[in-house]
Amino acid sequence: MRHGRGQARRTRRLVGALAVATVMTVVAGGCNWYFIASVGAQREGAGLPNLGWSPTLNADAQSSAAAMCAGRGVLPSPSGAYQETPGDVHELVAAVPSSAANLDASLWTQWRNDPEIDATRWKSQGAGETTCADGNVYAAEVLKAPVVTLPNGRYSTQQYDPSTVRQFLGIQYTTAVDYTGTTIPLLLDVYTPPVGAPSPRATVVLIHGGAFVGGSRTDEAGDGKQWAARGYDAVSIDYRLDQSLYQDSSPPKELAAASNATEDAEQAVRWMKANAATYGVDVTRIAAVGNSAGGAVALGMSVSPDFRPPTQYASYSSKIAAAVSTGAYLTPGIDLGVLHLTAGLAPILMFHYETDVASNTGVYAFRTCSAYRAAGSVCDYVSEAGEGHTTDLSAGGYWWASQLGPFIWRQLNLGS
Repeated sequence: MRHGRGQARRTRRLVGALAVATVMTVVAGGCNWYFIASVGAQREGAGLPNLGWSPTLNADAQSSAAAMCAGRGVLPSPSGAYQETPGDVHELVAAVPSSAANLDASLWTQWRNDPEIDATRWKSQGAGETTCADGNVYAAEVLKAPVVTLPNGRYSTQQYDPSTVRQFLGIQYTTAVDYTGTTIPLLLDVYTPPVGAPSPRATVVLIHGGAFVGGSRTDEAGDGKQWAARGYDAVSIDYRLDQSLYQDSSPPKELAAASNATEDAEQAVRWMKANAATYGVDVTRIAAVGNSAGGAVALGMSVSPDFRPPTQYASYSSKIAAAVSTGAYLTPGIDLGVLHLTAGLAPILMFHYETDVASNTGVYAFRTCSAYRAAGSVCDYVSEAGEGHTTDLSAGGYWWASQLGPFIWRQLNLGS
């Protein structure tokens, strides 16, 4: 337990919570009542309200535990079991040998220091566990926030006909030295609502894919207009590509290409802040949205230290308020010790297929999210069933109402 509470007081709270939780044993079963009660006791000790428990979440957590048993290992969290109840969720997963003494306490010990338990946004919880033929007990505890419903109006529903969106195309935002040693110009396109739209505006940086060898800012033109039609500014950027990856795509080479692309994207953010008055950018409400290689860049922007290169924009921060990716992760950089995650990083939302036909598995990708959470920062994860690579991250697209729109609304504080 944390926050310096006296042991006797903690014990009374835990006993009281356990007494209340006994009514849940029929629904939860096994160790689950202990997890639910322990979360309640810990939150009470932190001066936070207890969480209601949900039979639906209990059933979903039980399904997640069963999936871990079937897969003979701890699965990414959330593992797709909670998509029936859309909203912001955080799942704690663990396994211990079924022969271990004090099974419930052994599992809870693996979770009790997770900072998300004391987050204020949670409303309900559920738990599930199963004893598996491999000799382990697999368990899941899920915390769930209320579903954010996008209101009608600016930033959520279409405000303008896309044909009226203003376009400022082919603007040079910096120069950089590419893989051949040549200094090249880097361009961006800006999409804004029509003249007279409210300003300043929340802004999204759209980052194209292409495995760091191809793609263009123009690939995002359609999405740029859709975001602007809802009241955002949208900025689609080019970044350095490295076609030598066709001959050598080893992890160090890919990391170097990703690092260069991330530096370029950060310079684009500085340019946007320097020119905020011209284009109506709200410098406190900037999010990055990228797919495939562009998704890796967006995630990289969320964790990169705010270096100030000696350019005309050195006085401007490259920090963003949120990042969204699809078909991407930072796992190689984390494994190699290149990335050092901390608390307070920009919140991220990751979309990834269980089987990524162009990259790696969802289990591998989720290690980024797990490390992000373990460091004390916010990561939401959407596991898409089946095979695929990238998903629709357009404003008004498939994930807009249930995941993408609410995440952007919440993290950019658009309700204010």
